[in-house]
Amino acid sequence: MDLDSIRINEPWVLVLYGITGDAVENMYSAGLAKAWQQKLVHPQTAIIGIAPQEWKGKKWTEADVKAHIRKGTGIKSDEEWAALGLEESIFFKPGDVNDSSSYPDLKAFLQKLDEERQTEGRRLFILSLPPQLLKTVILNLAENGMLDDPDKNIVFIDKPFGASYQGALELKELLESELIPAVA
Repeated sequence: MDLDSIRINEPWVLVLYGITGDAVENMYSAGLAKAWQQKLVHPQTAIIGIAPQEWKGKKWTEADVKAHIRKGTGIKSDEEWAALGLEESIFFKPGDVNDSSSYPDLKAFLQKLDEERQTEGRRLFILSLPPQLLKTVILNLAENGMLDDPDKNIVFIDKPFGASYQGALELKELLESELIPAVA
């Protein structure tokens, strides 16, 4: 996929694995808020958070995920938060990334959002996960047809490529086998 072909005047679905983690609060939230403020994303763009429902001793809900993102933006005023319009674009889909039965449900949810938000299958999968989970998620996304269109499906990995050189090579081979051939 040519990254220059990504147009911000079209709605996308951002599927953020690890939504309840520190990276979302400390990095992604502020960037998302700034992108919304500067109108760098289409207003129909949706953010789907994927994480275990129970994490760090807490049972997470969609309201908790929205509050987690809001905290990361630094926006204190209810009026400013409401005016931003970001909250209406945030959804939470609890799930265990190791449970292959959760992926068809995710696909159905994404297809529903495609219709509601006219995203036409445009998805950015952001994997904010430990390296040992990346292979599982990528294989399940691919096996469930969520990485079939290289012009509309992008995978972004924000973690190091494994804990060792061998692990990095294995992940590279997986990415090439599941993603790169679709481009050729």
